[in-house]
Amino acid sequence: MKELYTSIPVGLCQYCICNRKINHLKVYLYFKFTSSGHVKYINSHLENTKEIAEHLQLNEKTVKNCLTWLIQNEWITTYSNIKSLRVISYRKLCDIYDIKTTCAVIYENETFEDLRNFCCAVLIIYYRNYKRWCDRKSVPKKGGARLRTNKKSKGYYPLPCLYLAKCLNVSKKTAHKYKRAAMEYGHIEVRKNLKILTINGMPLTNEHKGSLKFITGISLGRVRTGNKFLKYVDADLIKSNLYMKKKRY
Repeated sequence: MKELYTSIPVGLCQYCICNRKINHLKVYLYFKFTSSGHVKYINSHLENTKEIAEHLQLNEKTVKNCLTWLIQNEWITTYSNIKSLRVISYRKLCDIYDIKTTCAVIYENETFEDLRNFCCAVLIIYYRNYKRWCDRKSVPKKGGARLRTNKKSKGYYPLPCLYLAKCLNVSKKTAHKYKRAAMEYGHIEVRKNLKILTINGMPLTNEHKGSLKFITGISLGRVRTGNKFLKYVDADLIKSNLYMKKKRY
């Protein structure tokens, strides 16, 4: 099959990841790319389910079960009079699941091998961008201990797993698994995030560690001693290797 190109709604990626429907999405996208929107069938079954299963690296039973689910949930509609299946558009899927996001992500590949990892990366980057937008809108606090940011972290931004877990309504452990999956095919890049602790613009040295909690109220659990200054272990920095764009459905 030729190289794929489509712009998948972010909300659809979230639905499929959180509801374990990635195989269903694979079958849906396969039909979307290999037909003009209509697929011929005989006796309510496709002729080439074995070929589809081989291409998607699934077993034939899984493909048939996914196809049944797609028809029952109106991702694919049937026309018995002309014996064909019609693959519905992203717009109609967004209407079915009340997806209101105007953000989509470009998917280009020759196979669907990395689709789950790709969708994990989509959610991580979407909520990373959302958090960055919220942080910029918030007013910075004056006084107290501050964290000196790393100027070499261009393109990176922190995303705590707990924040992602709350956005997706999953456990922190599950959110961490999503991050590991997104890293597997290089869809995101992750960098450790160590920041020098400062107070009133002055960096705190290792000698201040014993009195740090009393002075600033910061928990020592994430504080590390450096060569000279105290450092704070913050959420990992995330960089995107995906291309997102605005698109109304």
